[in-house]
Amino acid sequence: MAGKGSPQTGNYGTGSVIAMEAGPAKPALPSLPREPEARLEAAKAYWQRYLQVSQELRGYIVAGEVDEYLELGRQRMVIGDCLIALADTGYNQSAEALSMAEEIRRLDKESEPYARRAIARGRQRQSTARAYDPYGLSAVGNILNMKQ
Repeated sequence: MAGKGSPQTGNYGTGSVIAMEAGPAKPALPSLPREPEARLEAAKAYWQRYLQVSQELRGYIVAGEVDEYLELGRQRMVIGDCLIALADTGYNQSAEALSMAEEIRRLDKESEPYARRAIARGRQRQSTARAYDPYGLSAVGNILNMKQ
């Protein structure tokens, strides 16, 4: 089970779903087992990893480390795709998975205000940079550049 692309190796690839700019195409899923017992174990492992990454995401956004937050978000998207591919195992309806899903929802809800603040800060920085852009169409930037 600890082969390439498995939850134990941490080889989840990167996606472009959360990317702020155009990037590479969304990666293919890691190879998932075909045997029912192995698929069930993989589903359990991916649910655990999804919860762990969600906890790490909250820590990064609270600390204001947006780049790390975005990278982990990409990894979480790949793990989520694996969970969707493993939905036929039925594990996602188990009491254990439902309690993990509730914890994940709680973490996401607690992280939301921090993410909104980070987005607002980024927009303000971008707006400020555009205002001083000497080659842009900003009236303020053009006026300031003429006085230099």
